[in-house]
Amino acid sequence: MLKYFQSSKATFHHPLESIVRKGKVSPLRSFPLDHKNVTEYAVHGRPNTGSHIVAKYPQHEIPAIRKAAKLARKMLEYSLALVQAGITTDEIDRLAHEEIIRHNAYPTPLNYYNFPKSICTSVNEVACHGIPDSRVLLEGDIISIDVSLFIDGYHGDNCGTVIVGGAKDKRLQHLIDTTKLSVDEAIRICRPGT
Repeated sequence: MLKYFQSSKATFHHPLESIVRKGKVSPLRSFPLDHKNVTEYAVHGRPNTGSHIVAKYPQHEIPAIRKAAKLARKMLEYSLALVQAGITTDEIDRLAHEEIIRHNAYPTPLNYYNFPKSICTSVNEVACHGIPDSRVLLEGDIISIDVSLFIDGYHGDNCGTVIVGGAKDKRLQHLIDTTKLSVDEAIRICRPGT
């Protein structure tokens, strides 16, 4: 049973004390297949390559990689700005899908091993790569959004986490802050051979 806390403004839902109920997943999003930035799996759902080797890119490719990363960050910020009580993750996905296409990129998750959506939305206890669906976000939910896209031969990928409605639950904010600190510290020491 969901527990709710009353406030003067709205009903506050505490995500650490409830279970996410799965919503309905709408059909696979469409994409113009004649678009210049289409991945090899856009049609059949299976990538052609499966190398697990970390590539070392030549210097002349770095600007294109940065372009993909910067656009992915811009699309993440756009997606996170859509988060509010009453919107569905499917609606966030639809809007993000349209915005990514508008920027001449392909949403990386779309049809990757038949994944039906353009972003991943993980709400409350969903650990990662949640599928956007018809569940309405509630005030106090915590949501992580993964935005990955493909442009000019490169993928950009990132993730962000926010509390729906900006509620200042100390436990949730501590979780977000500690996770970000952990990632920042890992990036700080990341280098070849580490």
